[in-house]
Amino acid sequence: MKFIFRSDRLLLSLVFCNSTFAVDYKEAPQIAARVAAGELPPVEERLPVEPLVVKIGSYGVDSIGRYGGVIRKDALDSPSVQGATDITVPFYNDLLDGGAFLPLGWKAYEFSDNARTWTFSLRRGMKWSDGHPYTVDDVLFWYEDFVLNNELSPVPPSWLTHGGELPKIEKIDHHTVRFTFQAPNLNFPRIMSWFSERQFMAFPKHYLAQFHPKHTDPEALKRRAREAGFSSWSQLFEARRDWLYNSNPDLPTLCPWVIRSGIPNNPAIYIRNPYYYAVDEAGNQLPYADEVRWTLVAEGPGGADERSLEGIDQLAPSQRGRRASRHRAHEFHAPDPHPGSEDKECPFRGSLVSIQRRLF
Repeated sequence: MKFIFRSDRLLLSLVFCNSTFAVDYKEAPQIAARVAAGELPPVEERLPVEPLVVKIGSYGVDSIGRYGGVIRKDALDSPSVQGATDITVPFYNDLLDGGAFLPLGWKAYEFSDNARTWTFSLRRGMKWSDGHPYTVDDVLFWYEDFVLNNELSPVPPSWLTHGGELPKIEKIDHHTVRFTFQAPNLNFPRIMSWFSERQFMAFPKHYLAQFHPKHTDPEALKRRAREAGFSSWSQLFEARRDWLYNSNPDLPTLCPWVIRSGIPNNPAIYIRNPYYYAVDEAGNQLPYADEVRWTLVAEGPGGADERSLEGIDQLAPSQRGRRASRHRAHEFHAPDPHPGSEDKECPFRGSLVSIQRRLF
């Protein structure tokens, strides 16, 4: 028996995005200026064939927004800076709408074999922030070269393990991927929406492969790691994938905003991703806010705590995890009065995913 995910919201989005329906897409003035200067392709070429359409009444959105403004936030340490700038889960569990389960970067799924097999559809034409296509190859790179690599993942992620084993993951085509478990796993998409932050949607193969010995000369990679001040290729890889510290502006992303000046700059500044895959129901490419600025503040008087500016190379993976979880409860909201920068609990204006993250 086969079941297909067909939530009302998803159906509305897919109908709105039907290729036979003419959509007049719009973009922020800053991005339009870059298009006019020849720096970027037109918005129709930057968006997926079927972009995520954010309807009023879903995803925390209560109205069509206006472009412009800055979201300003405070954090106690660098891992906490992820918040408003990080939407890297395929599906979204909307805690503000009774737990509604909505698509994000991935558009749909179906399951069969008593929920042992899950098949997911990615968005055709979706792109990383540098314009490179996002495909199933990026998902397989994450799984085969990160999750299954003992140096990078000495302990398999518990959220991905079911019945004591990891799933089998296979590529059906460039935009379809299948997960097969040894036992029924009916809650898998919801688990993904809570625990897969910076996993499926945060490993650009075309960028990170240069730091992995499977895809480049191992000896040359060792020399490159030493020259960068690391003792192993795995430390260099971890630093460049920038899991917690938001310090690598070269890392392509699928987030609404990209790093312009990250940690140790204070404030850390993020600017709009011109290739972001979502639009509102009026056809405006999201996000609305021009920038997100995070200011690191001390736990006591005296300004920012210098320890909060430490680089990723200073901590082992287990220490990074403990440090991040210790500070996840801290977030302070400082709404900006400019148009488009209201601190709504919405992933496209600012901070809904932050709430979700702080509950696990």
